Amino acid sequence: MNISPSPWTPTTYPIPGSNPAPLETPQFDTPVLNRKKRGVADKDALWPQHSTIRVSLLGMTEEQKNFTKKQICKWAPHINLCIQFTDRPDGHIRIKADNNIIGGYSDIGKDSASDEEASMVVGFRDGLNAFAGGTITHEFGHALGLRHEHQHPDTNLDFNPKLIHERAVKSIPDVTLEEVKVNVIGKLPRDTVITSPYDRNSIMHYKFSKEELNGGEPVPEINELSEKDIKFISSLYPKVYCPPCRRSGFGFFPPPTV
Repeated sequence: MNISPSPWTPTTYPIPGSNPAPLETPQFDTPVLNRKKRGVADKDALWPQHSTIRVSLLGMTEEQKNFTKKQICKWAPHINLCIQFTDRPDGHIRIKADNNIIGGYSDIGKDSASDEEASMVVGFRDGLNAFAGGTITHEFGHALGLRHEHQHPDTNLDFNPKLIHERAVKSIPDVTLEEVKVNVIGKLPRDTVITSPYDRNSIMHYKFSKEELNGGEPVPEINELSEKDIKFISSLYPKVYCPPCRRSGFGFFPPPTV
């Protein structure tokens, strides 16, 4: 698994008048990260340990908000961050709905708080289905600092760049073959990421057909956290020695309305 800034995004959505307030970070010693568990993460993208992060849900119906919260909450038991949802546009992570697309994209980790635009976009064109749920979970993994698993420095996937580019063009018409080679399927430099053994079942892994892997074993659509995802994110945001807080405890989201 990986962590670092997203190499490219197709579109940005300006949000007027937003300016995220500083992160609330308790002053106490935190345990050293365990880097022996599965995954890939950017060394510089992690949020401060035990911090409170506000997540703005923008342009969503109540049903979409509740659906989005439910997916994000899948990460909650495994991290030491306190996440607060808000309808205000000034959250540290700002998630905007787009009812005209499927899929989505996100800034990586604390880069989300660096500007005034939406830091994550999720598509609801086909409704609140399993793929939409998996997309939200995947994109929030990016927001926590995770990179794409198929770009793991140790992956041995035999990519067919031309076929993968043909698929990418359907979502981003002006993306070039070279951009796909570098930013979509290129291996991440080992010295820029925190790594553990490659996880083919990671929520952060793209789906690839047999043809896209030059006859290799296809990677199916993945919409749920793997056991290794859970172990890795827990090593990045360990809850050991996690102190109580006035908002019901670090690492627990307000429960979504079902």
